[in-house]
Amino acid sequence: MGVADYLDRFRLLLPWVLAAAGAVAVTALITVWVAQPDRVDEPLASAALFATVVAVGVFVALRPLEKLVLAQPQPAADTLELAWDDAFRATTLSTLRLSAALAAWVALAVAVGALWLGSGGLFSTFATQLPTWGVIALQFVYPNTGRRLRTPLYPEWLRRPVGSPA
Repeated sequence: MGVADYLDRFRLLLPWVLAAAGAVAVTALITVWVAQPDRVDEPLASAALFATVVAVGVFVALRPLEKLVLAQPQPAADTLELAWDDAFRATTLSTLRLSAALAAWVALAVAVGALWLGSGGLFSTFATQLPTWGVIALQFVYPNTGRRLRTPLYPEWLRRPVGSPA
């Protein structure tokens, strides 16, 4: 069993997409900061660099932590207990991916905010709220309760349709 057995493709890839976008944004920030320091909001730029270091640490730790979760035994007396264990694993793996997505998002949003505020762009209050709105949105993408298991993880007897009364 792998992480792909517990999470759908979108939730698997989203942290990596955000990390790639964050890498582009931070690279642009550093380039502009070196070439034209007055076009960058310095406190936010410093925060973006710190957030990038944190995000790199989270992504380095992500795969070993996922392997650790998947390596745990699943002692179950029946398929229902196994389904409960799978539900807990799915929630744990989803939370790990949420952590990575949040770290990548904060680095991306703060880098964009530093460039936006430094250029004197319109809607500067929106630029400072950008990290917050992304964090809120990610909480809906990776809910930690109430999400259904992927169909292959359901016990066979739960997948059968309920018969209609005769």
